[in-house]
Amino acid sequence: MPGGHVSFFIYVKDMKKVFISSVINGYEQYRSAAKRAVEIMDDRPIMSEAFGARPYSSDVACVTEVEQSDVYLLVMGSDYGYITDDGISVTHIEFRAAKTANRPILMTNNHVRARMTSKNQNHRI
Repeated sequence: MPGGHVSFFIYVKDMKKVFISSVINGYEQYRSAAKRAVEIMDDRPIMSEAFGARPYSSDVACVTEVEQSDVYLLVMGSDYGYITDDGISVTHIEFRAAKTANRPILMTNNHVRARMTSKNQNHRI
C-alpha cells in the first residue's frame, strides 16, 4: 500500500507442557514419535530421559513434572514397567498423579497384544 501503513496480526499460541509417559526400554520409537507430534503442535514435550540429575528419586521427579505439566500423554503397550515398593509401576504412579492433578489425559495403545496379568496397565486402567 503506497503511503499507507501495513499492520500484521500475529497469533501466539500458548505453548502447553505435555508429559510423555511410558515404559522407556523398548518404547524408544513410540516415545520419539510422541515427542515429534507434540513439537509439531508447537507444544513442549516433557520426557524423563531429559530431566538430568535431581536431588530426589526418579519417580518423585516424574510425579513433580506430571503435576507441573498441562497435559499427560500415556503411551501404552504390553510392558507394565518397573514395579516400585508401592507395588505399582512408575508409569502407573504418573497416571495417578495426572488424574489427581486433573490434567487432561491422552492415551495411545500401540496395538501390542497385552498379556493379561494383574500387573498389566491395560487391565488396571
